[in-house]
Amino acid sequence: MICRECDTAVAGQMPTLPIERGKPGPGLLAHIMVAKFDDHIPLYRLSEMYDRLGIDISRSVMADCVDLLRAETG
Repeated sequence: MICRECDTAVAGQMPTLPIERGKPGPGLLAHIMVAKFDDHIPLYRLSEMYDRLGIDISRSVMADCVDLLRAETG
């Protein structure tokens, strides 16, 4: 954004991440959770699907995300 008064670039505040210090955004986390629990896709298969799309996310990272989200949501 550009400040109208001084014509300089101004950055907005970054939104908080669902997992502190984590890189996965809410959309990716939602996709992982829905794929695992609603669609019954195992994480190894989901990892292979992401691999074919050129997305490098390991099963262990997805498992950590699932564990953290389950702990947060009860």
